[in-house]
Amino acid sequence: MRELASGVFKPQAGRGMQGGHESHSFMTGMLKAGNIRLEMHESVQQAGAPHEAIGTHKHSEIWLMQRGVATLYLNGAEHRMEAGDVGLCCAGDEHWIANAGETELAYFVVTVGPPE
Repeated sequence: MRELASGVFKPQAGRGMQGGHESHSFMTGMLKAGNIRLEMHESVQQAGAPHEAIGTHKHSEIWLMQRGVATLYLNGAEHRMEAGDVGLCCAGDEHWIANAGETELAYFVVTVGPPE
């Protein structure tokens, strides 16, 4: 995996809307220390789209809500998130995120942790 350097990162083209979900990557790589992977992408979910698959990871994830209303599931509990809110999922937590509103949901995701 490539080493990340300081700079400005533009969104890369996504695969288009699939199943009510779309994602655009900004960066993926290793920090100079060599043992920390950093990734950032923007996700969009249409109203009524199914939630993402339940997952667990070795990395932690931070969600920054841009617009819409979401349900963030963390280890058996559901949390409401709105534009401007930040959610944190620590490594090993069981989680998913879903559009809980009637409009498009958009959020940034930053992942930090070991290479997987």
